Amino acid sequence: MARKPVHLTADPRQAAWTVMRQLKQFTLEDLERKTKEKNSTLATYLLSLCKGGYVEKVGRDAPRSRHYAKKNAFQPGIYRLVKDVGYHAP
Repeated sequence: MARKPVHLTADPRQAAWTVMRQLKQFTLEDLERKTKEKNSTLATYLLSLCKGGYVEKVGRDAPRSRHYAKKNAFQPGIYRLVKDVGYHAP
């Protein structure tokens, strides 16, 4: 079976960015539910957006587990979009 052309394949970052722009405030689970993407993919993207100043953590949604114990690792919680740069995902 042939592959889909590049312009027809969904970009997980673009899908997540679109949901973030719609919700304004969200959790990782919200993004997973709406985009149908893998948790690890979304967590990595969300962490990079936090480091870039596009998103900030505004609260906790669950107690911290050992899985997220690393200092620079993704931390589950409630996030808010603070820098909306338009349709195209950064």
